[in-house]
Amino acid sequence: MARHPTGAIRLFDAQFPVYSEFGVNESGLGYCLRLAELNGVGIAQLKRVVGSAPNGSFRSIHALALGRLFRTDYETLKHRLPDLYCNGATMYGHRFERRGMLRIKTAQVCPRCIHENGYLMDIWDIGAAVCCLKHGICLVDQCPSCHVGVSWARSSISWGQCGH
Repeated sequence: MARHPTGAIRLFDAQFPVYSEFGVNESGLGYCLRLAELNGVGIAQLKRVVGSAPNGSFRSIHALALGRLFRTDYETLKHRLPDLYCNGATMYGHRFERRGMLRIKTAQVCPRCIHENGYLMDIWDIGAAVCCLKHGICLVDQCPSCHVGVSWARSSISWGQCGH
């Protein structure tokens, strides 16, 4: 790890000790959450390191810094993170005229797929996707215990902020 002239270690110049390749059709935002969890770093800390707003989400402009930390391909990560413009966004090589068509602020998941695959699928980032095609069940977008929306800022891909 690089040291700042004051002697402090600069996290931006470091790499996470635990790394992982992208899963087949893994969500870019989900990948960020998974790697943060694997390395014991909170999403809020990770956002500070790469320069994302505390209440914002990771975007394609953060791909270079995230790729360096995660030891992963910058271009792949950039393709899987949203690139925001005016009211729309580009993600996964597609242009969405409204940001609301993407799940950038809150997530939706299939608990069975997460249990089987260990990661979040990219199709779940699209707002129009409402069910898991593999399991034939509705995607979950709020905690069944506390009924709060599933946030990207949670500490694990497997459970929500309340610990359920």
